[in-house]
Amino acid sequence: MAVLVTGGGTGIGAAVTRRLCTGGDQVAIFGRRAEPLRAVASQTGAVDVVCDVSDADQVAACVASVADRFGRLDGLVLNAGIMVPGGVAQSLAVEHAHQGLRANVVCPGWTVTEMADEEMAEFGASRGGLTAGEAYELVTALVPQRRAASADEVAAVVCWLLSDATSYVNGAVIPVDGGGAAVDVGTVPYDPRVQIRRQDGA
Repeated sequence: MAVLVTGGGTGIGAAVTRRLCTGGDQVAIFGRRAEPLRAVASQTGAVDVVCDVSDADQVAACVASVADRFGRLDGLVLNAGIMVPGGVAQSLAVEHAHQGLRANVVCPGWTVTEMADEEMAEFGASRGGLTAGEAYELVTALVPQRRAASADEVAAVVCWLLSDATSYVNGAVIPVDGGGAAVDVGTVPYDPRVQIRRQDGA
């Protein structure tokens, strides 16, 4: 299988790349920063491509070069680190399923990644200088599993969706959040009306 992974230099994208390459798949990783892309490529054998996915012309050129190199593209993992609500990935499924396209969405909860570490540092600083670990503990206090995910746990679901095991899964939105969606915890730690206490009472 030939797969393109955006945001492949760090976090969930890098974890997906490692899993796919270990399984023998051809993988191209896109990202804006050359150094982390090169690091992942050297570890995995992926093809690293510096590309700003917010630039449509760059994307078109880079995708064409990857498709030419691999001779095909079987899967896209659109993983660039942004938060945007919407129902694009289901519109695609409805409009193009008859052409063989499957489009699904993975919705991670708090996941330990480089990007989330930066958010935890900022969040922890505003809460009296909490360490990153303490900040993760606080923001996941109401998550039923009481912890953040690892990037590899999210990557496992992404790779499952790319596999033949999910050939009839289409238009799905799959939370990978330790049960967080069931209790709607996403914004609770940021609500000024709520004071969450850790289990040790602090």
